[in-house]
Amino acid sequence: MHSGDYTPARPRPPSCLYNRGVPRAVSFLLIVILVAGCAAPQPAATRTAASPASPTLAVVPTQAIEEAAPTVAIPDPVAGEAALWHAFTGETAEAFEAIVADFNASNPYGVVVVAERHNNYFQLAQDMNAALTDGVWPGLIVAHPYQLAGWQAAGLVAPIDHFIHDPAYGLSEVDRTNLFTSLWTPDYEPGGEHLGVPALRTAQVLFYNATWAAELGFAAAPATPEEFQQQACAAADANGDATGGWFIDIDASTTFAWLRAFGAPGAEADGYVLDTQETRAAAAFLRRLVETGCAWRPATRYPDAEFSARQGLFYSARASAIPFLNAALQAAGNEDEWQVIAYPGAPVVSVTGPALSILDAPLEAQSSAWAFLHFFLQPEQQARWVRATGALSVSADVTAALGPGWVAANPQWQAAQGLAQESGQPEPTRPSWGVVRGVLMDAFEELLGPSLTQARLLSLMPELQATADEVDAASGR
Repeated sequence: MHSGDYTPARPRPPSCLYNRGVPRAVSFLLIVILVAGCAAPQPAATRTAASPASPTLAVVPTQAIEEAAPTVAIPDPVAGEAALWHAFTGETAEAFEAIVADFNASNPYGVVVVAERHNNYFQLAQDMNAALTDGVWPGLIVAHPYQLAGWQAAGLVAPIDHFIHDPAYGLSEVDRTNLFTSLWTPDYEPGGEHLGVPALRTAQVLFYNATWAAELGFAAAPATPEEFQQQACAAADANGDATGGWFIDIDASTTFAWLRAFGAPGAEADGYVLDTQETRAAAAFLRRLVETGCAWRPATRYPDAEFSARQGLFYSARASAIPFLNAALQAAGNEDEWQVIAYPGAPVVSVTGPALSILDAPLEAQSSAWAFLHFFLQPEQQARWVRATGALSVSADVTAALGPGWVAANPQWQAAQGLAQESGQPEPTRPSWGVVRGVLMDAFEELLGPSLTQARLLSLMPELQATADEVDAASGR
């Protein structure tokens, strides 16, 4: 997968996952330790069948934003420094910190945001643990929604609805109406308030070589798993060298996208729902792709070169990886038309990515922190962010600021944007999701491996469910 922890910079930092050397019969105590590091530290001191080339980028009102706002008097921002922790890397970090610098130079309040890089989101959580022990934490943080949910349970994340609705410092009614619901949902605590604003939204999609597919006799992208298998097997047969078809990818976001394509809920309000008929159907389908030689695993983590060489017809990735693949195709001199499509089956696209949030502080300090969030959300800032990172647009105003010329010149981004707007759903935001991602990866690593037995196949899904339940219980949610 591209986008190391949802940023398109490389190399990809390690995710917050189970250690690959940990035995599958992991102890309950170890689960507790992992959950504490990945999700919820406690304070000690206090591709669809329709052509994806030109989707309708319709405005979808954000209903959660339109709910009655809490009546909180917002004080004026006050001068001073506000620490901001993030785990962006490479060019993404540079682009983000350039926006921070512009805010510091232009805001009239004397607010200075001090951005501090952390190696990855696991390290960010570990550093938050240490900060909570010391009783001093940053004013702002960029973190995954599931991490924020864990910190929210400890009262450390400041809900922002009263800022959003404030007549002086908030978003106007028109601005709120133009927000895209599906791009904001991950930051919304069900039954509560918004815990942040989108920091870098992307979607889990498939890259598809439409030119090669047409040469194989297929006029459209697959709409069903059966059509997907037919096309993948045709590509593998055409190559005849154990390549072609789908690049095997057991990243948790890819696996979760496959489960959703088969109609599996994956998670509900009260926990994970993994041992279902739909999950078993998805597992059987992926296993069948492997056994029939219609899927293979490249040696590289990012098979851009292999896709460019027609060694794969389908490539699982996040939409923020689009610029990387375009660069690889250009370097290879490959002029094939490729498309961004949804996973075949149920019309659901997983929307992922971190949020920018305010941590607990006096209201005056929160107001100063909100001044930066408000600046970051301005269409001109968001447009430069999208161009620099490949992030998706979070509102119609941002898409307008990008301009019709830029959108038309980036058809794959446009397709991903349309899919996310029309059918985007968040990945789980439970505090335990950081660890359950690793559990899911382990299960499907074994499922698609060479030594799977029938007996093990029958026990794999119940064990996946039991382990996810154990991890979830250890998270205190």
